[in-house]
Amino acid sequence: MATSTNDLNKLTVAQLKAICKEKGISGYSKLNKPALLQRIVDYNKSTGSGTASATRAIEPSQLSNASGLDPAHTTAPHSRTIDRAPIPGELPVLSQPPPPERRKKRPITSNTEISAPQSKKSKTTTNAHGTTEAKALTPQLKSQNVMGPPSVRCTESSLAPPGSLNTPNSSSIPRIPTTGRESTVRKATGPLPTSLSKNSTKSALPSSEPPQAQAKRMVSEARKASRTQGSVVQPLEIPHSGKFPAVSGSITPSRAALAIVQDRSQAVAPQSTEQVSAVKTLPPARKFKPLVSCKAAVPSLLSPQQPRPSVSSLNISSAEELFLFASTPYPIPACPRITLPPSLSQRKRVHIWALFLSLVPSSSLHTCTLVSKMFRYAIYLSALAILQRDFPGKRLEHVLSKYAREAKMTSFWPYLRERRRERSRWEDAYRESFLPAFFEGAQPISERMWTSPEDDRQTGVALRFVMTRLWFAISIGKLQPKWGIVTSAETVVDDIWMVKVQYSTSPGHEETFYILEPTCEVIGRPSHSSGSNPESGGLPVRADWSAYIDRFRSGDGANGGNSILSRLRWENYEEYDGGISKLWLNRIESEGEVGRAKRLVAQRYVLACVVANSISGQWMSSTQMAQDFAGLSAGGTGGPRHGQTQVNLYLPLQVSLCSFHPPLTPSVRLHPRSHHHVESVHFTTPGSSRQSIHRAVAVVQTPAREYFVLRDNGMQIGCEEEGVGEVWMQALGCAASGVKKWNGQ
Repeated sequence: MATSTNDLNKLTVAQLKAICKEKGISGYSKLNKPALLQRIVDYNKSTGSGTASATRAIEPSQLSNASGLDPAHTTAPHSRTIDRAPIPGELPVLSQPPPPERRKKRPITSNTEISAPQSKKSKTTTNAHGTTEAKALTPQLKSQNVMGPPSVRCTESSLAPPGSLNTPNSSSIPRIPTTGRESTVRKATGPLPTSLSKNSTKSALPSSEPPQAQAKRMVSEARKASRTQGSVVQPLEIPHSGKFPAVSGSITPSRAALAIVQDRSQAVAPQSTEQVSAVKTLPPARKFKPLVSCKAAVPSLLSPQQPRPSVSSLNISSAEELFLFASTPYPIPACPRITLPPSLSQRKRVHIWALFLSLVPSSSLHTCTLVSKMFRYAIYLSALAILQRDFPGKRLEHVLSKYAREAKMTSFWPYLRERRRERSRWEDAYRESFLPAFFEGAQPISERMWTSPEDDRQTGVALRFVMTRLWFAISIGKLQPKWGIVTSAETVVDDIWMVKVQYSTSPGHEETFYILEPTCEVIGRPSHSSGSNPESGGLPVRADWSAYIDRFRSGDGANGGNSILSRLRWENYEEYDGGISKLWLNRIESEGEVGRAKRLVAQRYVLACVVANSISGQWMSSTQMAQDFAGLSAGGTGGPRHGQTQVNLYLPLQVSLCSFHPPLTPSVRLHPRSHHHVESVHFTTPGSSRQSIHRAVAVVQTPAREYFVLRDNGMQIGCEEEGVGEVWMQALGCAASGVKKWNGQ
């Protein structure tokens, strides 16, 4: 026992674990060397077997390598050298052997009997030099019944090594014997490469290298060996994994397999050489060069879904740059609560200090916040006092209604800054327009109107009303010495506003007008006006307009559509919608804000081109307006009948068709001239130059000609033949083509 224990002490931990695995000892994976020795000794005592028989299953190459001996001089424990079967999972080129039950039923055949069907399944791979790799052995190694020639054929019982006949699966594992044929092959091909023999010896020892890595390394070594030795396949040393008893020797392919490999290598090598030469003769591929546009990139406001950006949308950022007086809604910012309130004794004086601090300039308020908590709190409350003093009206009341319970604890500085910014924008827009040149520094609207107290569109409507009055004054050639000041602008219905004008010649008296919001054209004056300008004649509201306004004020016509454009009638319903080309309306939908601005200009132009009697003056039916426009003698005129005052803005069809559909009831009728139907609207000059025209001017294309109009009210200021009128060129500071003149031009 001492001798056997000394023999076991010479082994490594890995070798001891291999012995434990061979004997079927469990629980040895995490034990150290003394514990492993004790387990093996106890197992030998319990079974009664000696250590010598237990260590017989250890591969000689392992013992010799551990002691420093050459593996070539180690002797096998049996007189016959037998190669073991391939272990599953170690080599990717070897398939898993069939179960033992199936192996027992298969008859043992010779190599000549199985070479024909196996040769169909064999797959040989060639490298760039046409050499055959070691994968050609795969069909021969897949079958476990491959044996030597009949002269060396043996039974399964003779292949089993000593000491392993009692194992349950040992009888079903065939072994390939090594005969004198191995020495003949070694003499013909020469000894194995040194690297392959060393690595095969080292691989027999237990290693921490994964099985897949071992398999890849062995296959690469086999390929190197096959390249150095030609097409002759060298026998491979298969490492021992410990699942079966270790034996010496190597797997040697049969003569039939070697013949098949040689034939395949000779047939495949020329083909691969031709393919390589064909690839080498191909011309080198040219590097892809992207197309480079010579034109400079132009920024566009269109979304990625719009494939063709419009030229007129270049360098446009918002609606404020498309019109002189664009009425854009302003968002109401959130107002936070004031933090760090003062003590209870000082809160009584906070509101008084807020009134005092509301008179302090904003630049000095930051310093005042550092005085105390009471001053800081009072400064935040002073924003409410400033709003009530400078920006009174319905808009402020609407905002305060949202903070009714917390108004004394809320900071309204964000809303105050927004209202100040809005007023500053309107003042800048007025100074940049052409209106100040006519008023010589006088303000055309009151100080309160700059703040838009009742509606965020008030200032824009008031300034556009002043522009329309100026257009009529220039058209008739009579400029008034005193224009008056617009003091109020309130909406009556959606498209009808009431504007109040105060004259300096009659202080305390105001004159009220009803105007159309799209064109700011006067449609009449209410009868309850407190005063009138001595120079202006009577302009009462017609009965049809008066009834239209009263009905919408009472709410009876709220469901009938508030827009004045819904009352419009026009010619050629198939091609025009509201007097505007349907094809052009579909085309500008992809232009975003620019397209909406063009459509608004087109609608204003259509309302500005209706027959004069459609809006003001003596009431006329649609038939009478058509006949008067055509130069025919109109019949008797009469006013609208009371009680039948349905508003109807009529753009008549052909004059001959009007006689078949005479109006049954007097109503408001807009009768535009057919050649003023809109085909398109442009903000740039025609031709290839595409220069942006003045911000106050637009080009309207009609079926007859082009017209230059004002964007903010749709009134005409020029035509295609003459260009912009000379008076308007001086007023606007533009050329005949509508392009703005710069300093020095």
